Amino acid sequence: MQKFILPELYISNDQYYPRPQVSEQLKKIFIPQENSRSCYIIYGKSGTGKSISIKMTSREVGQGVLYVDIPPQLEGFGREFAKAMNIDISWLPNKEQWKAALSAFERIAKVYKAKYGRPLVIVYDNVDQLISENTEILDFLQSSVTEYDNKRKYVAVFVCREFSVHQRISSRGHWTDIAYFEIGDLTKEESIDYLNKQNIKEEEAIKIYELVGGCILNLKEVVVDLFSGQSFEDIKKNIKIQAEKEFFGAALISCGEYYEVGRKITNALLNSKELYFSELWEIPNYSERDNELLSKNVFEYHPETHKITFKSKSVENLIRESQI
Repeated sequence: MQKFILPELYISNDQYYPRPQVSEQLKKIFIPQENSRSCYIIYGKSGTGKSISIKMTSREVGQGVLYVDIPPQLEGFGREFAKAMNIDISWLPNKEQWKAALSAFERIAKVYKAKYGRPLVIVYDNVDQLISENTEILDFLQSSVTEYDNKRKYVAVFVCREFSVHQRISSRGHWTDIAYFEIGDLTKEESIDYLNKQNIKEEEAIKIYELVGGCILNLKEVVVDLFSGQSFEDIKKNIKIQAEKEFFGAALISCGEYYEVGRKITNALLNSKELYFSELWEIPNYSERDNELLSKNVFEYHPETHKITFKSKSVENLIRESQI
């Protein structure tokens, strides 16, 4: 059998917080059974530790999992694909390499299934790159796993952060073929424990959590700023400025394109903390175009539960304090 290259992993204790429940769920995806779904979407906003958790678990599982990181420059996708598979297709033009690598993987998947009795798993990380650069590649990758010849031969896992990705994949596949798993923020208890391990005292840790929530990246940034000598009030001021930029960038200000729709969504979220996606269509004059709001940095859609929340604690705090 072809021996795949394990994903490289470099982490420090301020970049990662162990979550056994996340690892166990990933193992269930990476060690599929005969009746497993053919397509998984692992999602979560930037900074939640998705890639680190996925790399760690795929390395732990080892055989039967291929991890492919989609690069920002798509001409390198085929090269990265082939590198992960430990094959050489450098003699092909760049534009043809990813298709050649996929064809090779499909052949290997059939042999693997016949030998071991379970499907291979391929993980495509950073799929958001394809939405912005070349949607046709994403469509092709999804079509491959559902083709008759490949059915039950392998499982495709698409890792993303943007609403537009799961919207695209979900619109092209039957719901029975797709399953979702979210790697989200740390809980309050996990966040405080993480901060305690970074030598932040309990009282200060609670204040930090109330400021930025449980996103590991945001927690880490506050810790770095504190240890560099910034006061908590200065950090709070800078975070508020960034939240204002995200809010204004989403065209939610009074003269903005999404002001009326956004105001109704924010009011609903302020009252209940979450909103079902189907409830958006109860908003007067809401249209398909308004779904663009869910790709901004203000709201977050959770496809597993079909709920919408604020994307960050800092944006929620801004709206509550300023009554925007």
